[in-house]
Amino acid sequence: MYQDLLEVYVRKQPSNPLVLELITPVLDAIVMAARTKGAEPLQQRLVGLLKNKLCTIKSYPAAPALDVERAEEILTATFAMATQAAQNKEAELASLVFLTRA
Repeated sequence: MYQDLLEVYVRKQPSNPLVLELITPVLDAIVMAARTKGAEPLQQRLVGLLKNKLCTIKSYPAAPALDVERAEEILTATFAMATQAAQNKEAELASLVFLTRA
C-alpha cells in the first residue's frame, strides 16, 4: 500500500526536492525486505519503484528549491550503501542511482 503512495507521489511531484529524500529509505527498505522471509513481493515492488520511477525522473528538482548540500549527503549515503553492501544486488541497486544521472 505505501509503495503505491510513493509511486503516485513520484509520478505527480517529480521536481519536488522531497523526492530525493526517498532514495535512501527505499534502498534501506529493499535491503530489509531481501533479508525478511516472505517479503519478496514487497522487495520486487520497491525495486520497481527505484528502477522505474526514481531513476527515470525527467525533471529532477533544480535550484533554488534543491538543497545542493542535502543532495550531496544523499548521494554520499547511497555511495556508502553501495560500497558496504553485503550482496551484489544491493550494490547494483545503490550504484544505479549514480548511473542514471552521470
